[in-house]
Amino acid sequence: MPPASDNPARRDFLGAFACIAVAVFVLALSWHKIESLDTGYHLAYGQHFLTHGKIVDRDPFLLPQNAVTFVNANWGSQIIMAIAHRAAGSAGLIALRTALTIITFAAIALVLRQFTRSLLWLAATWLLAGAAAYERFGLRPELFSYAIMLPMLALLARPTLTRRRAVAIVILQIAWVNLHSYFLVGLFIAGAFLLPDLIASLTGARDPVCATTLRTRLWTFGAQLIACFFNPWGWRGASFPIETLSYLRRTNAMAGGPNDTAISAWSLISEFHSPFRYVGEFINARTMHAYYVLLAVVVIGLIACLIRRRFAPMLLLILFAAMSFQMRRNIAQFALAGAPLALGAIAARRLVAPVRTSAVAPVSNRCPVPQVSNLRSLAQSIILTALSLWWTVGLVNGRFYYSERRITRQFGTGYSSRTFTTDAVNWLAAQPSLQPNLFVDYFSSSNTLPWLPDRFKLFVDTNTFAYKEETLAAAFDLGLAKRPHADIFDRDAINVALLHVGPDTQPLVMRLVADYTNWALVYFDPQAVIFARRIPAHVDVIKANHPAAADLDPKKWIAAYDEPAYTKALSLGTAVNVPLALGYHAAAAELMREAVRLAPDYHDAWYFLAICEANLGQAAAKAGNLSDARAHIREAKNAADTAVTLMPSHAPSRALANDMAAMLQ
Repeated sequence: MPPASDNPARRDFLGAFACIAVAVFVLALSWHKIESLDTGYHLAYGQHFLTHGKIVDRDPFLLPQNAVTFVNANWGSQIIMAIAHRAAGSAGLIALRTALTIITFAAIALVLRQFTRSLLWLAATWLLAGAAAYERFGLRPELFSYAIMLPMLALLARPTLTRRRAVAIVILQIAWVNLHSYFLVGLFIAGAFLLPDLIASLTGARDPVCATTLRTRLWTFGAQLIACFFNPWGWRGASFPIETLSYLRRTNAMAGGPNDTAISAWSLISEFHSPFRYVGEFINARTMHAYYVLLAVVVIGLIACLIRRRFAPMLLLILFAAMSFQMRRNIAQFALAGAPLALGAIAARRLVAPVRTSAVAPVSNRCPVPQVSNLRSLAQSIILTALSLWWTVGLVNGRFYYSERRITRQFGTGYSSRTFTTDAVNWLAAQPSLQPNLFVDYFSSSNTLPWLPDRFKLFVDTNTFAYKEETLAAAFDLGLAKRPHADIFDRDAINVALLHVGPDTQPLVMRLVADYTNWALVYFDPQAVIFARRIPAHVDVIKANHPAAADLDPKKWIAAYDEPAYTKALSLGTAVNVPLALGYHAAAAELMREAVRLAPDYHDAWYFLAICEANLGQAAAKAGNLSDARAHIREAKNAADTAVTLMPSHAPSRALANDMAAMLQ
């Protein structure tokens, strides 16, 4: 670990160099295309407020029979996002996201400053926090929570709490209550610093200065508690986080796992699962590895806190760790707050606190520490700098996100085509004869809203509070073809279906293709398909738009992705879902051949290629071309074998390889 002190000139130079490298890496993590599945509905709600002057507490974009009244704890952040979008479009949103990230990491530096002034420790803290938390750096109201939580922690961690700082904390709490539902964490942080001081006061171990700080902490905590009611819903808004956690616990959504029996549709959302249910998972592995490192650091930090009698940081580390055990989405909070507290506790060399206080003693009061060799500092600076630069290069060339198959994240600016079906929505908006209502799959629903014509109402969007759990379950079941689409589409007069094609919607796409007497394919692009119901009002649209396999030019699709090799491979790996679902296997195979050329270790692409070749072989066999059929089957086996070699644990590849081998015998 980096030393807490060293030769000043050498320490500052090496530490500053490492800090610059890590800061570049953190900024690169926040510099990606707008990709969050929730951004669209937050923008739409914010735009609704700017236009109508009313906070959205009943979703106006849903079918009226599906919408319910809810507490919109994110209303303030939605307005800010809408203002940024009106000012500069996607560039404004990226600037907002980057600004919130900078505020968060600057505040991390202020928290660590209460323990040590070492820049090497700061670089290590930033690197650990960024690597473990970046999964949640999408543009969501959650970012506002981080940008408030860390400054609040920095203020509360000071040895003394002045009235000016207390007022700032209460103002931050009021803002937090109206920006995001994590606001109760502010009470937990304040309580963690208050409790040890209160206990020390009751035992009589208190000097006049600390007594003043205790009184200030008491009224600050009380003011923060009262501030929780300063929201448009009063007590309902204040209790909203508690009610949500209670619901998640009752429905087995929180702390569950992907293989648990689903009691509710919410339990299918992976961000609510326990991180320990994903041990060994290939996808998103870097986040989990950073999380394990963080846990190890926190254990050491807890021991250091106990030895040095820093009880407030110790309580907070335990609290944030416990929150992360329950839900994957809380790993980011744990990382951003836990990294500076744990590494700071380790860096502070004083073994016994000068007074019994929850706050961190000023660095200038610490005992001198022994010199650490310049060679050690140089080695630590090189490691931190090299790792940061290596990952930064990986972000730019796409390898960083490719290595853990984070398909929603692309380095660059603008909107991600992998999560925003903008072309399909624009086509839809240009067809005035298409009749409402509209079904969009859950994962793409919200990101259609900012550009969707008012006449269309959605079945669901990703705001799961805006409708009943039964509606969410129906949306999931429809995409997976677990329910007959005709039942729900007829009941709710669904006339158009826009589907972002992927594993969660391929079954429904295939069902609609097969139901050609009632539904017609009128549009497809590399990400989405649109089906129109065969009704008199749609006759002209269907006549003018009847795409087929011949209309899919794989070379044009490949050329359209002007991206680095690994990023392009992932883009093709998502685009292939469209021809696979529509049965255009020759085109799909060509896309996958290019994907494996760009990224030879892309096991998913090899598996998709095997599926394409197997289907082409079956088609050739039905047509009586046995030699062609055998050639395709042989190619399918080779591709499946390659997928198994690259990922031995991928059972579908192994099963397909065995099937192809049996057919060749």
